[in-house]
Amino acid sequence: MLSRMPRRRCDPLADKVRPHWLIVADLERNMISCDALPAGTNLRRAMRSALDRLATEGWQAESDGAYGFTFIAHGQERRLVNLTPADPTSNRGAGYAFLAGTSADARSPR
Repeated sequence: MLSRMPRRRCDPLADKVRPHWLIVADLERNMISCDALPAGTNLRRAMRSALDRLATEGWQAESDGAYGFTFIAHGQERRLVNLTPADPTSNRGAGYAFLAGTSADARSPR
């Protein structure tokens, strides 16, 4: 008989140890804007502030961003607002080899 494991809810906005980036991108993941947020930033407040600013520009959020991302819409145009601890300006890929430390980027000296 399998035992039931308790469900855990991950809160991506609780991470105050690492720096994050607030990215607005189109649906093809082309970056439109990128704001660096230092470690210790209140990510929940940063997301709320970004969504409030975008709302004044006519964008409507599809959710409150509680999971670290949301889509926004303005007429027929949609964009992704995303908080990420991965620096989008680095040349490192986000594949499994990078996570395991075995990609060419992980091996090359900086």
